[in-house]
Amino acid sequence: MNSSHILSALDPVGIVRITARCMNALYRLQVARGNTIAQLADLAQANHEMVHTRDEFIVDLHAQLDQVEGQIGTLQTIVGEHEAMIGFLEEQVGALTLELNNAHEQLHFQQAQQP
Repeated sequence: MNSSHILSALDPVGIVRITARCMNALYRLQVARGNTIAQLADLAQANHEMVHTRDEFIVDLHAQLDQVEGQIGTLQTIVGEHEAMIGFLEEQVGALTLELNNAHEQLHFQQAQQP
């Protein structure tokens, strides 16, 4: 049911004013909508770039972590080898200390037997 002919018969000037105001409001709404969509697109692009940058940063951190884990493994191997060498050297020091003690005892024994 179209009632525009009834309204125009009642107040044609008022109808034109209301129509103009409605069209103006509709135009401002469309402009605001366009601005909002542009802002949302800018935000979406900025967020996408931020996520991409963050992902690259995470990949770099993983690579650094892998490198550091490799270095830790190498250092643990070196420490194990050094600990084994220290153990071996401690055994040698112990054996040399026994030989030295024996040599001192023989020296004292020989000195005690001399007239």
